[in-house]
Amino acid sequence: MLDAYERLGLAPGAETREIRKAYARELKKIDQEQDPQGFQELRWAYECALGDGAVTPPLPAPPPTKPPVLDISPQQHAQMAWALCQHRMADNAGLTTWELELQSALEDDAFINIESRHCFEGLVVEMLADGWQPGNETLFLAATLVFNWEASSNNLALFSDAGQLINLALKELRLLQGLPAQERDQLRLTMMRLQNSLPLTPDELDYHRMPLMLLHQAAPALMQITMETERYGYWLAESLNAPPPSPPASQSEPRRSVAMKSLIVLAMWMVFVFGIAYCSPHQQAPVIITPPP
Repeated sequence: MLDAYERLGLAPGAETREIRKAYARELKKIDQEQDPQGFQELRWAYECALGDGAVTPPLPAPPPTKPPVLDISPQQHAQMAWALCQHRMADNAGLTTWELELQSALEDDAFINIESRHCFEGLVVEMLADGWQPGNETLFLAATLVFNWEASSNNLALFSDAGQLINLALKELRLLQGLPAQERDQLRLTMMRLQNSLPLTPDELDYHRMPLMLLHQAAPALMQITMETERYGYWLAESLNAPPPSPPASQSEPRRSVAMKSLIVLAMWMVFVFGIAYCSPHQQAPVIITPPP
């Protein structure tokens, strides 16, 4: 029998996210009713790879007379549903696409079970709190809508530290949304620019300096979830270390220069005129009026 990683088509030591994607991919190839043994082997490989330990593979089952009813726990069902969601979604999927995907998954009859639904929500929370991954910025907004986190933020406390991080990020988002429109627009442009890996130009460093500092001070949890940490930290350091731009030359400078030259010419002309008048030989002697004795 193939070992766990070979069954999933992965190299030994693959990351959890890769294991889940591989499981979702292989699961789509199996008809669980027609091939229950194949499903059990795939399930064994998935659990063994996640645990990264030696697990005794299941013994071949005798051919059943009729398809058995598989007993899947709420946790297993949530894991399977979330793995399929991740497999179907591209990293650049839009908000509406993610929202519809999550809602579609939760419409499965198995999610009538409250425990299954709770486990599924917990997997989403854990992925977001695990740090930035491509698409997290959209998944965060979609999950907030689907799970109604804004109105029922107390439910996030059930997910320990991961839930607290999501709750804090929501509070930071509300704080940013309460800023004046001009500041919100500037923050939006900065966060959009952070999605682009191209280096910032000197002018961009100057423009994004204050928004980056505001995001760093007021929304660290939100940035941890929705922005690539390495790029965000590098740009923040670059903007803080960049020299301040030289002030642009005033548009009124040429006018002041012309006015100054005109004043100098006028002053020279007045000195010249008064000088001629004072030194003229035809100038009459001043009349001195003396009082009578």
